[in-house]
Amino acid sequence: MIRVVMFEYDDTLVHDDRPRPHVVEMFARLAHLAESGTSPQTIIVADSEIPAHPSPIANRAALNTFTRRLDRCGLAKFVTPASQRVTLACHAGVALPDRRVYATARRRLGGRVAAAECLVVGGRADHIAAARGFGYHGCHFGTDITDWIDLPGKLNPSEEELFTASLADAGQLAPPGAPLAPGQTHTTVVDDDGREHVVRGRFSAI
Repeated sequence: MIRVVMFEYDDTLVHDDRPRPHVVEMFARLAHLAESGTSPQTIIVADSEIPAHPSPIANRAALNTFTRRLDRCGLAKFVTPASQRVTLACHAGVALPDRRVYATARRRLGGRVAAAECLVVGGRADHIAAARGFGYHGCHFGTDITDWIDLPGKLNPSEEELFTASLADAGQLAPPGAPLAPGQTHTTVVDDDGREHVVRGRFSAI
């Protein structure tokens, strides 16, 4: 089950600091569903506003500046409080798509949320591939969806997607075409129709 949707901000939700078509409507829809308990929480991760000399004070200032940008776009109200639901690269000390940014976002949100319970949505294919490699579900804007209004339909992954994410999270999934390394039990193959499937390569992880 997807409990958290992590939206990458830059060149995904906005362009030139203006929301892309249907972004605000999509957030409003998710917020409405969340009130009834049928939609996951939404958070934002971004490389924006990285201080030249990071410190707790500089990071707070960066978050305040970024929150004002979100407010001008009409998005701030959907990720309140920003101290929990907005994570900048400066909070992790590294830039996207480093694993630590996504992990920091989960930690700032509070509670125990596993990577396999998160969907990372972004406009860069390399970021989504990296997130999937870290055990997250991934949704590439431009390929997996081309209209933000379609996103709610991506929030219920299939059993195979959940299984794949759990294998990746446990380090048991080899990259497509790569031989199984120690600790890996499964790999990904592509069928004649171009669909990816996970297959078992061996029964023991040793």
